[in-house]
Amino acid sequence: RAGPAAWGGAVGAETPVPPSVVREALSAARRGHDTVIVDLPRSAEGLLGDVVARCDVLLVLTRPDVAGLTSASRLLARWPSHLAAGVVLRGTRVDPHGVDSFVGAPVVAHLPEQRGTSESVDLGLGPLRSFRTPYARACGDLLDAVRHGWS
Repeated sequence: RAGPAAWGGAVGAETPVPPSVVREALSAARRGHDTVIVDLPRSAEGLLGDVVARCDVLLVLTRPDVAGLTSASRLLARWPSHLAAGVVLRGTRVDPHGVDSFVGAPVVAHLPEQRGTSESVDLGLGPLRSFRTPYARACGDLLDAVRHGWS
């Protein structure tokens, strides 16, 4: 979904991005790059199937609590079994083996908390203020895992 500044809608209103625009943007990104990362909210029901059909890997970012893991499990259960899927945990560290069996997909990475991440993203600065933080290293490890597979 895009906010009013991007689509000229009323303040506070969101306008769905047309599926044809999403398809064209993904096609262009794949033509120009080896690795394309798409960050979608779970509420983008109209787009999820279309985007997932063009993916090689599906990662679900979630907090390691009952609500987050239950939601991740339901989301992952809807996607084709041939699609490589994994879970990225954000926040308090938990035993990844218990998470694997609960959600039905391996834990690929654990992203530690980093103060100011939400604010930085909201300001359009991205999540990384420095490439030397534990969070940045974890993001680099995650990208390597996606590029080279995980076990």
